Amino acid sequence: MTRLRLSTTLLSVKGMTCQSCVRNIESHVGQEPGVKGVKVSLEDESARFVYDNEVLNAEALAEKIEDMGFECSVLGSAALDAGGPNFVIKESQQPTTGPTPEQKFTSVESSVNDKKCHSNGEDGEKCFLRVTGMTCSSCVAAIEKQLYKVKGVRFALVALLAQKAEVRFDPAVVQPNQLVELINDMGFEASVIEESPSLYGEAEFVIRGMTCASCVHAIETNVCKLPGVARASVSLSTQKGKFFFDPERTGPRQILERIKDLGFDAFPFTDHKMDASYLSQKEEVKKWRNSFLLSLMFGVPSMLLMMYYMTQRMLYKHDNDCCIFPGLSAENFILFLLATPVQFVGGRYFYIQAWKALSHKVANMDVLIMLATSISYFYSVTIVVYFMIDGADHSPKTFFETPPMLLMFISLGRWLEHIAKGKTSAALAKLISLQATEAILVDVDPQLNVTAERNITVELVQRGDVLKVVPGAKIPVDGRVCMGHSVVDEALITGESMPVPKKVGDQVIGGSINNKGVLLIIATHVGKDTALSQIVRLVEEAQTSKAPIQQLADK
Repeated sequence: MTRLRLSTTLLSVKGMTCQSCVRNIESHVGQEPGVKGVKVSLEDESARFVYDNEVLNAEALAEKIEDMGFECSVLGSAALDAGGPNFVIKESQQPTTGPTPEQKFTSVESSVNDKKCHSNGEDGEKCFLRVTGMTCSSCVAAIEKQLYKVKGVRFALVALLAQKAEVRFDPAVVQPNQLVELINDMGFEASVIEESPSLYGEAEFVIRGMTCASCVHAIETNVCKLPGVARASVSLSTQKGKFFFDPERTGPRQILERIKDLGFDAFPFTDHKMDASYLSQKEEVKKWRNSFLLSLMFGVPSMLLMMYYMTQRMLYKHDNDCCIFPGLSAENFILFLLATPVQFVGGRYFYIQAWKALSHKVANMDVLIMLATSISYFYSVTIVVYFMIDGADHSPKTFFETPPMLLMFISLGRWLEHIAKGKTSAALAKLISLQATEAILVDVDPQLNVTAERNITVELVQRGDVLKVVPGAKIPVDGRVCMGHSVVDEALITGESMPVPKKVGDQVIGGSINNKGVLLIIATHVGKDTALSQIVRLVEEAQTSKAPIQQLADK
């Protein structure tokens, strides 16, 4: 524990548009020597730094932020040494093979009651949830509001088009599965798609052959003995294991081989995270199409029947002369038969969403729709039954035609909305589809002569692997050419169809297409570190991030 005397400064930062700007400033400037703490506020357009004044000064920090493309000025600085509070710097004691952003920042404890000097949303673990069933920004705001009410949740951000939620939480208080249950109870469908709190590599395998808890313990214990493996989590019920590792020291193939050496059968687990099908909104489109068609089947006859009887009353000046039962006219009876299927079958999705919203004390558009249609329907039923019991010689005025027409038009709107949302996400879906699925792993001698080769899934490619790329194949990961020459179509990055010549020492991009010539490449960036994965991540973040005016509107 080292006792230092520090300084703090408050900077004005103009030009930030989203949380990515905040993270960039905190990560880049926060890594500078002498910076002990940093907190950037998008809403206040400010940044607060705690730093060693023997190494840095406020003007140098402002200059570094301006070099990143933002407008920055010093609002004020204060020395925290002479007569000021004492700061205690806690050095990280967690061993690691390389510096991580968490270790480059130091925890500053001050006796000054200044909450802005402490970040309340950047600690804890982070998980990503796939959320489907959202229809508008009100759904997003409702989910974020409920998530913030959960004890232990420090940050929540939901993307409508990407159907994704990013949540930072305290793992000692709440777990991602509890967040999933909360969102499901609200009437949406949610699942955990990512749960990696650090910069470690991640591998997930389906493991067959486990019979008891001893098998789970044996796998976790033996895999954790591999150099570079940080954490192992194996589930007996789901027959899956998730492993976090340092990609510089080990990789998914070593983990897979260790599991197989223990006598279990294992293979990489792939889910819909990199599958573009979920972005097409197929299930939602099908659901609302069926709802609209059913409502249309009964709604159009209701409209025609309503207009027919209205015309009859206007032309012949007589009402309800066709009672088939005391108090019940043919018009009301037919409209009742047409309205009932639409109210309870065609409108069942509205009922489900409205009930779940009300159970969480939230009033949304579904609640309004069901209130309008239910009041019209049940009032009409009640008044007709009353007239029938009373034996009246005429039938009352009812509103049986309202539910079919209202639900028909709203179901049409929901159907068209989900079709449009599916098309809006087409660009992201195309990016995801560019990912290669397989790679040819080769063994080479010191002269780079191929001695053996085998096909593996792209999830098993590790940094430093030598891969063979044949003509017409997609380059599986980012790498550097170590043998051969060819021309490569990099249109996914440049947008130009003109092939780019590649020779020994040139960099190649995963997802680009090798036109002619055989290449041997050394993998340099794999998994989520590839350029294509980063582009997909940036597109999703762009859809997830909110401008300050949107955050104000959501409040």
